[in-house]
Amino acid sequence: LANRLLYVGGANGANIDGLRRFLDNCWPAIRQTCPEAQLRVCGYIYQAFLGDQREGVTFLGHVDDIELEYAEAALLINPIWVGTGLKIKTVEALARGKALVTTSKGVEGMRGNPDLACAIADSDEAFVSRVLAFLASNDSRTTLGAAAGEYAKQYLSIEAVYEEFLSFLDSHASGEPPK
Repeated sequence: LANRLLYVGGANGANIDGLRRFLDNCWPAIRQTCPEAQLRVCGYIYQAFLGDQREGVTFLGHVDDIELEYAEAALLINPIWVGTGLKIKTVEALARGKALVTTSKGVEGMRGNPDLACAIADSDEAFVSRVLAFLASNDSRTTLGAAAGEYAKQYLSIEAVYEEFLSFLDSHASGEPPK
């Protein structure tokens, strides 16, 4: 759906901080410009927002069939501002070939040039601007989603993930048991 955003996350501190910052600092500006924008929030992160009522935001909690949520989302967000290591939300969005707006922290730990496969926004204003631009243009979402899919094939496929390990095994396979 053209104006549907999706956020998927667990109830950890970095996710809670990021989503709260997005809801407080970005969501009102997005809704002011695009009042039909809707945000669906999936995952146990809802526990940190019990009783939180915001226009256009639906907290779904755990969803048995998350694929439907991904399929119906026009744009995914990962407004993560702190943390280390690989961000599973980013991997899952790119692996599904979905347009994604995130921060530099959201692509931390990724191989290659993930900034070509998603939109990076490192301030609240930039985040709002990028989200609004993608909501306004199906073509830009489609183009970014295609780039995400290509990135996923190159860096996130089973072959890409295990290539180095399999090469190591092949180079050390002598047919004799290790000593």
